[in-house]
Amino acid sequence: MNHFFAIEISGEARDSLARFADLWRTLAGSRSDIRWLEPSDYHVTVKFLGDTTRQDAMRLSQAAESIANHAAPFDIRQAPAGAFPSLTNPGVLWAGVAPNPKLKTLAASLETAAASVGFPAERRPYRPHITLARAGVRLALATPPIEPAFDTLVARQFVLMETVSAQFNATGARIRYNIVQVFPF
Repeated sequence: MNHFFAIEISGEARDSLARFADLWRTLAGSRSDIRWLEPSDYHVTVKFLGDTTRQDAMRLSQAAESIANHAAPFDIRQAPAGAFPSLTNPGVLWAGVAPNPKLKTLAASLETAAASVGFPAERRPYRPHITLARAGVRLALATPPIEPAFDTLVARQFVLMETVSAQFNATGARIRYNIVQVFPF
């Protein structure tokens, strides 16, 4: 099961992102290869641990608690939408999160803690984003003519999440996450 540390997106920001995702879905047409996340699953990944057992992920618990105890709440602001690796070859469609020194420090601290207990280091630079969908077939896709708009969020905690068995609905595969542990600042 995949595990990761994340900041949840809730309230008006989640609703605003859902409206943006609906617009993008409309522009994408009836492409069945795009699996849209449910708004309840929106989050900003801070550190991805990969396919690991809950016990192995929990080895980081003490370090994560210490990191949280030394952190303070911070703002999360929007940035332009995009796709990984690109809009001409999309695998992940996302809403951007503006760079923030406190978020970057949190990500670096969790990266260091994870490496100290044997998790592989991330080689790519940290690019905060909110995943809205995953594309199975990588065909070029346009972004909506507007950017996602959400009020500034205040991050007051991060969580350890795990991916659980996918459920299916009328729009395709639904990825679902479970909170394993909460780390308040």
